[in-house]
Amino acid sequence: MRKLFTLAISGMLLASSLCLGLLVVPGCEKAPVMRISVSPQPPLFSAWRVTQTFVPRSQKFKIAVLSFIDQTDKAKLVTDAMADMLTTELFRVGRFELFDRRDLSQQRVVETAVEDKERKVTNKQEIVGATATTENQYEWVQASVDGILLGYITSYEIDGANGFFQCDLRIVNAMLKDDKVAEAIGTDLGTRELVIYGTSGKVRFTTNADKTSVSLNRDDVETIANKVKAEFKDFSTQQFKITGIDRYMITLGVGQKDGIKQGFSGYVINREPTTGVYKYLAEFVVINVFPGASTAMLVANSREGYEAYSANVHIGSEAVIK
Repeated sequence: MRKLFTLAISGMLLASSLCLGLLVVPGCEKAPVMRISVSPQPPLFSAWRVTQTFVPRSQKFKIAVLSFIDQTDKAKLVTDAMADMLTTELFRVGRFELFDRRDLSQQRVVETAVEDKERKVTNKQEIVGATATTENQYEWVQASVDGILLGYITSYEIDGANGFFQCDLRIVNAMLKDDKVAEAIGTDLGTRELVIYGTSGKVRFTTNADKTSVSLNRDDVETIANKVKAEFKDFSTQQFKITGIDRYMITLGVGQKDGIKQGFSGYVINREPTTGVYKYLAEFVVINVFPGASTAMLVANSREGYEAYSANVHIGSEAVIK
């Protein structure tokens, strides 16, 4: 009996071996072997090596309002008053950050002019019809703000203590200065004084008896400030993706239909997922706008800076517009 049981067990083991493919016997096929194909996955953004970060100059689009340029030779009384009040009204609309005009004092302007003369600076930005004060203000704030507001008094009328003036203004990008960019990246993009927006308006005013002081109509200046705000959509709650990279040029998945304009600036960021805090990886200025996309130039002060910031940018990186 024990011998028969042993033979039965041996027969079962032999049959299992045959069917598992350990022995090949006609009528008993080899069991299929399952193979799982694993394709390499791209690294997560949080795992990418960040070469350099920076502290941003502002969270909103930052503007410096320069002293207005008097093209009438009669309106010198209102040139600084208009710039001061417009700075206040642009701040009040809540869309912008403003460069404090106290830093554009005459003392600072004179000091800057003397330093420029001693250094024999060349290739300075030329502003048509500008006074030395306005030109030096331009040089002083460039690269400290996103945009510079240039204002022109084009007509001036006064009758007794009451009067009005017409003004034109435009906002130009302050970040892409051709000579610095060309030196850093080895090419001239032709981006000098990239105009973002232009408008005009009428402002009423009154003066004292001897015409030594002036009071502008705040409602008129507020109207101009609101016209500017209307052209700068608020992007504070939106993030966009980098969809293409060509050396120091990036493509953004946002365009004209979304309210983007030439000269707008922004940052490539990495968000901490639990707190939502941004880490700032690169800065850029939009230079071309299409219906559903735009191209932007990275901004840095040196070739080393360009290399460091461009290494932080990848397709799929997040970006914010100021």
